[in-house]
Amino acid sequence: MRPYRVFNWIFALLALPLIVGVGILAACIDRSTGELTRVGGYLEDDYGRNAMQEEFLEPLFVRSRQLSDYDRHYDVVVYGDSFSKNQRCGWQSWLVATTGWRVITVEQDRVALADLLEWPMFHDQPPTLFIYQAVERASVTRLGRLLNQLPEARLGARATPDPLAMNSQESELVSVGRERDGEFQQRIGMAQRYLCYTLSRRVLGHNPSDAVDIPVLRADLFSNARPESTLIFVHDYNKRRVGKNAVGRAGQGIDRLTALVERSGRTRCQVLIFPDKLTVYDRYVAAGDRCSSVIPRLDRNAGTMIRIDLALQSLVEEGVRDVYQPSGTHCSSAGYRRAAEAILRTLVARNLAVDN
Repeated sequence: MRPYRVFNWIFALLALPLIVGVGILAACIDRSTGELTRVGGYLEDDYGRNAMQEEFLEPLFVRSRQLSDYDRHYDVVVYGDSFSKNQRCGWQSWLVATTGWRVITVEQDRVALADLLEWPMFHDQPPTLFIYQAVERASVTRLGRLLNQLPEARLGARATPDPLAMNSQESELVSVGRERDGEFQQRIGMAQRYLCYTLSRRVLGHNPSDAVDIPVLRADLFSNARPESTLIFVHDYNKRRVGKNAVGRAGQGIDRLTALVERSGRTRCQVLIFPDKLTVYDRYVAAGDRCSSVIPRLDRNAGTMIRIDLALQSLVEEGVRDVYQPSGTHCSSAGYRRAAEAILRTLVARNLAVDN
């Protein structure tokens, strides 16, 4: 037998158990629905939510990927990131269900903020509220960049639009579990990542992904199969490097945004920062994993910042599981609902909303 054929046979014999093992694992594991299990090579079976959650049967707000979708008057215009995209149980849905307001969310990664603020419908039929939403780990950078993205404007007297009346609407809710089934090809890729990343972590001592598994100090925080730990996005630790100058520049960005939004006198600008998962569970992680939140440092623009971080931390204190998804970086339905309640309380306190 020729040498190269011997080599091929040896390679095939060595590879065959691995290929079979990947196939068997793929056939057994659940579909990866959490972004941290997906990018981190962890199993959804270990970290996926097992508890049911409430979701709306129909979308209650408009999600806009292009400005042409913004073709009518809305009470509230949201300019947000991935924390504002969930139409099944997102915070806007809970807000609409409670108030009956007309809400549109324009996606930050699809539409430039300067273009939105110059959009004719925004000027001709201005909303009562404009909410700029960002996730905590990216908030300082994004708000600071507004100084380069928006034209100069000086903040004067705050806009005082008539408060929005609240009229709850009938909205059908369903109890939904985690999606477990998925295409076999997708599960093959997940099995490959799991085996390769686990080998790297346990044998080489190197984490090749942006997700990290950390222990938690309470076993009732999450409903996943391994409640003694949770997955964290490594960029949640970026808060440790945020300096005073960066925070100051972010504050200037908020002022410029507020000045441009409120120049007509008919729209009030609000800034909403969704806390990182690590911030919400700060009390229940080891000292070495704790990071001081940047949200209190940004809360210097009177009447502009909407604080939901304390409300979400209180929900954890109350013993509610899965305030954030155990396999992801975003809120569960319960977390979004509590966020909406905190938002509404703030708006009422600022005379921007009134109960009929």
